[in-house]
Amino acid sequence: MGPVEVLVRDELEPCPYLPDRQARLPLRWQVHPVTGAAFDGALALGDRRVGGGLYRPTCPDCRACETIRLPVAGFAPSRTQRRVWRAGLAQFTVQVGRPACTARHLELFNRHKSERGLARRETPTGPRGYRSWLVETCTETVEIRYLAAGTLAGVAILDVGARAASAVYTCWDPGFARLSPGIFSVLWQIDWARRRGLTHLYLGLHVVGNAHMAYKACFLPHERREAGEPVPPWRRYERVTAG
Repeated sequence: MGPVEVLVRDELEPCPYLPDRQARLPLRWQVHPVTGAAFDGALALGDRRVGGGLYRPTCPDCRACETIRLPVAGFAPSRTQRRVWRAGLAQFTVQVGRPACTARHLELFNRHKSERGLARRETPTGPRGYRSWLVETCTETVEIRYLAAGTLAGVAILDVGARAASAVYTCWDPGFARLSPGIFSVLWQIDWARRRGLTHLYLGLHVVGNAHMAYKACFLPHERREAGEPVPPWRRYERVTAG
């Protein structure tokens, strides 16, 4: 048998999460589709997917990144989250399908980045960049579409394993900010995972010092583990912590 994966990038680069820091995010291209059970194992080790590859932070001088996941059966929404859930259900129609890239997808993606202060460069992402990150995949991936009055108002990309799911990226029309679409999207994915009989929903990375990612710690109880090797055990959090 040939190789299961090929290391295609492994170098220091500007950190995408914290200013003035260097990151090491080795990208391992998956030669064959990753099965659900194998993907569960990769998630448990802290892997994230981008396009057809998997990566895990292995930064030499920083441990700010912590993989964060929710045991969906035990999740207990806060009062604010329950209010967001009710408002979102009243506003949005939700559809699940295959990932796509249309003009509206690109508009939402680029507006969300620029108007929310998330853009790292001035040039908007084009079809090739969007597809290579969010549409092309090495495992089962679905797109969750949030429609308001028949118009696409938000998109979430979700990877699905045998027992767990991983939230890849969510973007939405900033005009709906008052409804907290990002929080509603996580709540919807928790409910979807629970209905599918999955055990965990991975929310990617919780990065101490990154305000844009702080909301992830508000979903309780949750579990976190540090980046790097060797990877420590998962730690459970019952309440919101600083950072």
